[in-house]
Amino acid sequence: MILKQLGLLVFFLISQSKAECNNSLDCSLNGDCVQGVCACDYAWIGAACNKMDILPMNKNSGYHNHTAGASWGGIPIYVDGKWHLFVSQMVNNCSLDYYGTNSEIIRAESDSPGGPFVYAETAVPVFAHNPTVCITNDGTFLLYMIGNGVSLEEPVNCSKNANRKKIQTRLSPKKHRKRSVSGSSDIHIAYSSSVYGPWNILSVSFTNPYASTIFDCAWTNPSPVVFENDSVLMAFTAGYCHGGVEAIGIAEAPHWKGPYVIKTLEPIFPKPSFCLSEQQYEDPFLWQSSRGFHILLHGMCPTGVFNSKYAYSLDGIRWTVSPIDPYIYIVLYEDGSEGVFVRCERPQLLFNHEGQAIYLFTGVKPLLGHEYTIARPLV
Repeated sequence: MILKQLGLLVFFLISQSKAECNNSLDCSLNGDCVQGVCACDYAWIGAACNKMDILPMNKNSGYHNHTAGASWGGIPIYVDGKWHLFVSQMVNNCSLDYYGTNSEIIRAESDSPGGPFVYAETAVPVFAHNPTVCITNDGTFLLYMIGNGVSLEEPVNCSKNANRKKIQTRLSPKKHRKRSVSGSSDIHIAYSSSVYGPWNILSVSFTNPYASTIFDCAWTNPSPVVFENDSVLMAFTAGYCHGGVEAIGIAEAPHWKGPYVIKTLEPIFPKPSFCLSEQQYEDPFLWQSSRGFHILLHGMCPTGVFNSKYAYSLDGIRWTVSPIDPYIYIVLYEDGSEGVFVRCERPQLLFNHEGQAIYLFTGVKPLLGHEYTIARPLV
């Protein structure tokens, strides 16, 4: 009898030692801890629910406009029986290298959430970049973006071989400092009562722009969660004027029109131990679930190549970065072939009415040719 009891005790201790979780935090807030094992939500797999479950994709999915310039990520919304994708596109047949002078935001349409999407119209002309679209409770359409539709420089004509100047970045440290004197940023919101526009544009200003020694300049790459009462939690990138730093911060506002307050005075993610540049993280995509908040982003350390990141938080302020890359740069196609991209960035998720992520949208750069936007189905 005693031996039997000891055996049961040993079995219990062994089973407990193999437990992979104690709560949903151990499941990266993407699942429930059930008897010591993570039961992952739709679209997530792995012992800690921190890897995306991606299906093979159609080669024509997403947005790939062969007759125009490069495109660089976005997510669609469903209105009037169609899916409407808002995405950055480079005018004059240019690549992403020229985004600083040539990026506009276009609206493309499709009968399917994954595309293929077809160009419909320009929503915000040059300069406008990196849009995230959402709808408020009263039906107002919002485009959080970089730029305001006003061009500071002549767009480059990439159809001609002569007199082309490669623009790595539009926003130099001097421009950042000059444009942020009153707390205004290069983050703007285009808003309209219709998905077809016309669009009004307002600037996002911070009430405490200099409270942080890092987040006091170069505010870009906005990603909002707009709550039912129209208040906002927004992730953003800032700090480029400090030797090229790119770090992620969090701001909030009582209404999407503002005013916005920077809530994190230090980067929400610790600087990785080894980086080839001061750039750390960029392209945050923020969303909320029943368990907390989540961010997909592009990691820059040790380099920005083959580097995706996922992080999670109970309150949107204190974050944990997963050690596992949520997605890879190798894409499987429905015909059984594979594609490898040298860049796979600007991740954004499309959710269904049940709050399940059903598509992963990213901007990608193939080995040859212009960048474009793909949509990978999730399961």
